[in-house]
Amino acid sequence: MAENTITTTRKGRFQLAKIIGTRYRFDLDEAWFHELAEEREPNRLWYERIPCQKESFIGVQSVKPLVFKLHSTRPKNAKKIYEALKNTPGFIRADFAFDGEAEIYFTKEALPTVAELAGARKKRQLSPEQKAELVKRGSANRFKSQIDGVEDRKTPPI
Repeated sequence: MAENTITTTRKGRFQLAKIIGTRYRFDLDEAWFHELAEEREPNRLWYERIPCQKESFIGVQSVKPLVFKLHSTRPKNAKKIYEALKNTPGFIRADFAFDGEAEIYFTKEALPTVAELAGARKKRQLSPEQKAELVKRGSANRFKSQIDGVEDRKTPPI
């Protein structure tokens, strides 16, 4: 399989987690919640993004070839990321022509570097001991009622 090809899920959808793994948190663009279900499900990849610091995010720009985009509302920070990235493999180009915004385009090879410099949100990784502790605590409190210790109150007749 080529480096820049992506696979689909069982339903034929592309998903960002299937492309880059589950190291980073994902969220959905606000437009996701306003689209019809038949429109958004096949196009989920275009709505998924990796949130970064200061209202920046990483999203998919194109599928063939696979190109990612860092969108930043802080051009000075984007300029620093561009300076650190411009000679690395996987960097494509940067666009600072927007008023108060900047975009940097890169491939999957440059994703770890860009994510680190942009402050991408990482998923919480639990050890097996931590997972066991959460399961233990969750099952102990799962079936307790919210009014534990309070007498059963009957509703008065109307």
